[in-house]
Amino acid sequence: MNGKNEFLHKLKEKSSVERAYNLGKPSAYKIDDLEYIYLRYSRKYAHGEQLEYWYGVEKEFLMKLTEIDGFVVFIAENPNNNFKIPAKYLLELLKSEPTANDDNWKIHIFETRTNFEFRISKEKIDLSDYLNLYQIDNGEIQFHQKQILVKEISKLSVEKNLDVDFDNLNIQDQIRILRKNQLDIMKKIGL
Repeated sequence: MNGKNEFLHKLKEKSSVERAYNLGKPSAYKIDDLEYIYLRYSRKYAHGEQLEYWYGVEKEFLMKLTEIDGFVVFIAENPNNNFKIPAKYLLELLKSEPTANDDNWKIHIFETRTNFEFRISKEKIDLSDYLNLYQIDNGEIQFHQKQILVKEISKLSVEKNLDVDFDNLNIQDQIRILRKNQLDIMKKIGL
């Protein structure tokens, strides 16, 4: 089983995962009816003292994904090395970059001794903030989100009045509610 299939298998054990046929790509999925992800997988290639991962991302599809606040999840061979990047942010990084003849951006992620880097032209972008937001531990996938503007999120949580009786919900329903509210809050603050 390659890293992409293993990642999907583990994700399906913890979440509702459906192919997003409405988006027209076989690697697009809807997770828990909350978010869309576009999976990209690469095996590793030796590049001097570094490891390199190569991906293709269709320009037109990335633009479609930004309209629904989706994410691109890059899997670097091993499902434990995954990068969940907001499509809007990725498009912002790539919009001035040329595409290949097939209208795809060819994306290279480099693994150094200390981090993973996304390289655009001569700029290096550290991907640490996006690494393993879907973290697989001991065969189980766990969801992690960046700690972002805690003050803003707290303020928006109060405004949104997240008064939910968690004692009467099973763990999966609790996770879904928290993730949906977190995504709503992140959208409001522009992430």
